[in-house]
Amino acid sequence: MTKWTLAPDGARDRVGPPAPGTGPAPGDRPGADEAAVVDAYPLTVLQTGMVFHQELDPQALPYHHVHSLVVHAPLDPALLRRAVRDVAERHPVLRTGFDLSDHEEPLQLVHQDVAPPLEYEDLRGIAPEKQERVLRELAEAERGRPFDVTRPPLVRLFAHRLTGDTFRWTQTEHRALLDGPSRTAFRTEVLDRYRRLLDDPLAPREPAPAAAFREFVDLERRTAASEEVQRFWADALAGCEPCTLPHRPEPRPAAPYGTIECEVPEEAVERLRVTAEQLGIPLRSLLLAAHAKAIGVATGRASVVTGVVTDGRPEGAAGADALGMFANVTPLRADLTGSTWGQLVRQVHATEEATRPYCRYPLAGIQWDLEAGELFDHVVDFAPYEPDTELRAEPTSPALSTTFLHTRQGGLRLRLDHATDRVCHEQAEDIRDGYLTVLGALPDTDARHEHLCPLTGPAYRRMLKEWNGPDRPYPVDRCVHELFEEQVRRVPDALAVTDGTVELSYAELNRRANRLARRLARQGVGPETVVAVLAGRTAELVVLLLAVLKAGGAYLPLEPQYPAERLRYLLEDSGARLVLAEERFAGRLPEGPWTVWPTARATEEAAGLPDGDLGRTSFPDNLMYVIYTSGSTGLPKGVLVPHFGVVNYLGWCKEGYAARGSGGAPVFSSIAFDMIVPNLYTPLLTGQRLCMLDDSLDSVALADRLDALAPFTFIKMTPGHLDLLDQLLPPERARRLATTLAVGADAFPTRILDSWRRKDRESVVLNEYGPTEASVGNTVQVVDGPVTAEQVPIGRAIPNTTMYVLDHALNPVPLGVTGELYIGGDCVVRGYANRPRLTADRFVPDPFGAAPGARMYRTGDLGRWLPGGTLEFLGRDDDQLKINGYRVELGEIEAALVAHPAVKQSVAAVIGRDQKVPRLVGYYMSDEDVPEQDVLAHLAERLPAYMVPGIVTRIATLPLNANGKVDRKALPTPRALATDAYDDRAMPRGERERTIAAAWQDLLYLDRIWRTDDFVTLGGNSLLALQVVFRLRRQGIEVSLADVMRPVTLADLAAGAVLTHMATHDSFDGPMGSVSSDGFESEEKR
Repeated sequence: MTKWTLAPDGARDRVGPPAPGTGPAPGDRPGADEAAVVDAYPLTVLQTGMVFHQELDPQALPYHHVHSLVVHAPLDPALLRRAVRDVAERHPVLRTGFDLSDHEEPLQLVHQDVAPPLEYEDLRGIAPEKQERVLRELAEAERGRPFDVTRPPLVRLFAHRLTGDTFRWTQTEHRALLDGPSRTAFRTEVLDRYRRLLDDPLAPREPAPAAAFREFVDLERRTAASEEVQRFWADALAGCEPCTLPHRPEPRPAAPYGTIECEVPEEAVERLRVTAEQLGIPLRSLLLAAHAKAIGVATGRASVVTGVVTDGRPEGAAGADALGMFANVTPLRADLTGSTWGQLVRQVHATEEATRPYCRYPLAGIQWDLEAGELFDHVVDFAPYEPDTELRAEPTSPALSTTFLHTRQGGLRLRLDHATDRVCHEQAEDIRDGYLTVLGALPDTDARHEHLCPLTGPAYRRMLKEWNGPDRPYPVDRCVHELFEEQVRRVPDALAVTDGTVELSYAELNRRANRLARRLARQGVGPETVVAVLAGRTAELVVLLLAVLKAGGAYLPLEPQYPAERLRYLLEDSGARLVLAEERFAGRLPEGPWTVWPTARATEEAAGLPDGDLGRTSFPDNLMYVIYTSGSTGLPKGVLVPHFGVVNYLGWCKEGYAARGSGGAPVFSSIAFDMIVPNLYTPLLTGQRLCMLDDSLDSVALADRLDALAPFTFIKMTPGHLDLLDQLLPPERARRLATTLAVGADAFPTRILDSWRRKDRESVVLNEYGPTEASVGNTVQVVDGPVTAEQVPIGRAIPNTTMYVLDHALNPVPLGVTGELYIGGDCVVRGYANRPRLTADRFVPDPFGAAPGARMYRTGDLGRWLPGGTLEFLGRDDDQLKINGYRVELGEIEAALVAHPAVKQSVAAVIGRDQKVPRLVGYYMSDEDVPEQDVLAHLAERLPAYMVPGIVTRIATLPLNANGKVDRKALPTPRALATDAYDDRAMPRGERERTIAAAWQDLLYLDRIWRTDDFVTLGGNSLLALQVVFRLRRQGIEVSLADVMRPVTLADLAAGAVLTHMATHDSFDGPMGSVSSDGFESEEKR
């Protein structure tokens, strides 16, 4: 075969749609001695993609269509073959194959004398049902039978005689050859020609069309090279986010694709036609608007981009008569927020009209220009309905292909083709129901479409009723301390609390708390009085908290490590006028309008008071505690938590956490962190022991202490804690740790669960979800089997609690669709201290609640319902994140940064968000040369330790995205700013230094580590340091956790490390001096 030479394209400097004018030059056309090939030209971008994917995976579903229909005419196979040949002579595309390797780029080669083969079979001798079986077997076989794209024709035809005057026509063609209208036109033209030949075997043939497919190829290439077209699409899709359907594959698919087809009710179609006339807009635009809304419902998106199949054939009668793959998929963007149905229709109509002149620009080119990957996985098309077409076997490459089919009687049908590896049959049915709901509602043009509820009746009942927490008669008519007093009466001599030094029975703990409560009451403490508590994790802390509650007050827990400025703000904002402070921490309190009462003095003054219970001093609706969480406005916000919701939560904890043992629970988290609530109160409400673990314990000591006190009934911990214990405890110690392990306060990666399960398959593992604003915990997943997702689901609502997944208009979203998590029921707290606007924004009326005045909390968390009724947590819709279980608002860090007098602007970001331990980084702009350590010191005076970025770095400008907002993804890697300041003499030397540096680099997400760096200054923390220790131990280098956390350089750390038998050695001669024979620099030579 001759190699065609394409014209050079020296101007093309990027991958993407080829430029025009690169096909064979006229002088390169085949001569008379090569009559088999009469023309050659490049493939379109869409054709290239189809052929490429087939060649990439030959075992996948072939890229072709199979259609079949009954023809009411006698069958003459010879005349039918003649009709096929006549039509093939008119249309070069029917004689085309693809040459993929013999030329500078893939080409379409048009052959002179090729016609699609026609196979014939007479089925008149068998019963109709057997005929149907034979035909279906043929269609199934054709569906899996690929074409060799290099050997035309890429069409196969079959004729089966059914009766004397009917036969079945079946056609199979490669998708890259013919688009939908061309497939229908080819079949129609062949059968029309056949009928004319039946009437007159000498009937003349029609002349070839004036336009051929090669003209479209040239047209597409000119469009692809147009800067005007490129600018249009860049502007039209600026800031556009990919819009894809939730991934719900068919568990056991019978076929790679599925089809659902239904009739749109006649009344709805008539209303749509009337509406179109009233608006003066084509019915097509109404259906496009309905499609955009249905996709919005199916994806949970308020702004969607979807694909519209467009016909790019040349204009005029000549183009209409041509056959080929003229189809393109054009993006259509629609804003679904805040408008009526009529406004949505006009918006979609105007958008499509604006894109029409640019619709030939290939979708692949658009996606390449935007560097967006897959913009969408759903398309919409319009076609005439062919009721006689049966045995349709048409694969779909997008997840969903929607087709509106217009019937000859003026009706409308809806067909959904879906790839079963991405959209299951149940999901496709839900999407179909969404379309029908939208089509029925759209004619009400003055109504706001955002109020449309997309759920069917059964789905509505499942998500809002059946999948929510059951009703349970927990004692919410009493306060927490009253429930504790019940246990005092039941088991007075049982051990209530121990801190390793002090042990108190239930009776003694109650007596001490009662005496102090009476002293607090004399001081004026009563309902709604906030008393701050500043103490370590000792038995005395439990006495203090119970005393405040028994006096009728509410406590404000203060973390002893908080900086003075933060303590001042919490005291001022909460209105606390009394602080119970342990003597060792009292000096950290700033001066203000509050009385600081040292705990020893308070205990001494209460010593002579009666020690009996005080009776009812507060009610379930009164405050129990105020806990401050990070605030997006730059200041922390106080959450006002009454007894009512906590009692409901603890009622569930008694059943879910404490019912499988009698070993109690440890308390080792911050007292200012509400994860302390279940560990602190559940044992005290079940007559079990409470083990208070000292604040000073590092990770290794904590694991040893837990092991010494084990077994516990349960331990509530973060995923990070479980990960650390997994690294520190051998299997036998892990198995005896606790009967139940409750994991919460952060997303629970499956890798942590799987690693723990390799050691411990006996303990019950629970994943709990819940914000402070909804009384600690609201959903629980019992992990009783393998988890295939990257994160453990958060499960179902606990009793008397409701969980909703809603869109921006508070509509429940369908199964599998991402929405915002809302929480209702007994758990919802009062609101935020001194923040009425924020309270009104986050605590909203519950439209689904049965109780009058019911409210729900808008969490800002994203989630979705999974099949079976469990919830999956999917992150945040804002910049809030969790660091080691603590809630962190980036806005609060940014506000603290700009409070520095030399900082003009700032932004906080997290790196490694999807990794094991995400880390905070602060960026700031300043006209002055402010040392980074000064900025860190400034932050440490205002923020708790867990919110201080590990790294701060000065930058010249803040990168902005297309919407003018800070583009955090474009922020530079911190170390990358300083690499030029170092030379090779600072590079790690010897295997020991390089091994340590590699561990730091991986865990700290830095491009380069220098031998003069120290771990803590680079942003390391205790969790990361422990990982360093274990990673190096596996590599034969022993360092202590204390050494890693000391301000010591990498070089010094390496010099003091112990080399075990696992280590390997190398040699190095560096510019800094001689190195010992084992490859490590000796101490005396440094």
